[in-house]
Amino acid sequence: MADDAFKEFVRKLISGAMVLPTGHIQPGVVIPKSATVMEDVNAEAMNSHGGLPYGKKKVRFEATIVVDSRVTEMEIDRMPALSLAGFAPWRKLQVESLQEMP
Repeated sequence: MADDAFKEFVRKLISGAMVLPTGHIQPGVVIPKSATVMEDVNAEAMNSHGGLPYGKKKVRFEATIVVDSRVTEMEIDRMPALSLAGFAPWRKLQVESLQEMP
């Protein structure tokens, strides 16, 4: 995750999915930690028609989100899986752990 443009993409992707009833998580509070390809990393990415253009693979992003509001923290805890909006609603953002605010 050394590429700054890729980190910014991950920040905006996660921030875009984190639209909560109490507010919106800004991209600046998302800290990308890692990206893991969940499929064979040596295979070529294929599109839905079996071709190579715009091919895709499953990727798992891990990030830390720092919020300073107890209400926002409770809202994230209440909704542990958020749909990534757009043409692929089956893609999910999952919150796996929360840490207490100091």
